[in-house]
Amino acid sequence: LVSTTIDGLCAWEILQSLLHIDNVQYTLIPIDGKSHLENAFRTHSDQNTVIVLIDCGGNLNISEVLEPLPDSQVFVLDSHIPYDLDNVYDGDTVKIVIPGTFELEVPRYEDIYEEDSEDEDETSRKRKRDEEGEEEGEDSLIP
Repeated sequence: LVSTTIDGLCAWEILQSLLHIDNVQYTLIPIDGKSHLENAFRTHSDQNTVIVLIDCGGNLNISEVLEPLPDSQVFVLDSHIPYDLDNVYDGDTVKIVIPGTFELEVPRYEDIYEEDSEDEDETSRKRKRDEEGEEEGEDSLIP
């Protein structure tokens, strides 16, 4: 599945040359938008176990939005960052392909969600203090 952007089409030309050299059969499907990606993926995913997304799909939660079959592999070659974190941590079905010169600093999965819960706790405490101040008739902007 190839995005119709200039980057997508150029990347496709390179990949197509490599596939021709090795006599690999493939199906090219141009993609123009999220809904088109979803429809094309659902239509063709049962026919292929390896699906390559070129310049599309990196910022979508592929496992949730596209729902690939359990035995399939989805390779994402996307120049649009940031990537969806679920794609980064899903090493079984979704594989993100990045250039060797690109440094992807990914924190541990536990650290991200641990920090989120701490941030939510702090936000909840601030919201509760603000609500208490409003109930007492105090202006929260004046100390």
